[in-house]
Amino acid sequence: MGHSVNKSITDRYIANYPLETQFEYNSKLLDLEPKLTADDIGRMTEEQKTELILKLLAKR
Repeated sequence: MGHSVNKSITDRYIANYPLETQFEYNSKLLDLEPKLTADDIGRMTEEQKTELILKLLAKR
């Protein structure tokens, strides 16, 4: 059976993919950029709001 090898099934499965590909797929599965709500923005300081706007403009 496949379990007789010293590696787990998961280790053997992901070992076939380069690390860059693993990171790419992980980033699609994980929420790496939390979503802001109106309440979050309402609690921000003016400085935080300015920083947020500058980040959004930089992505354009």
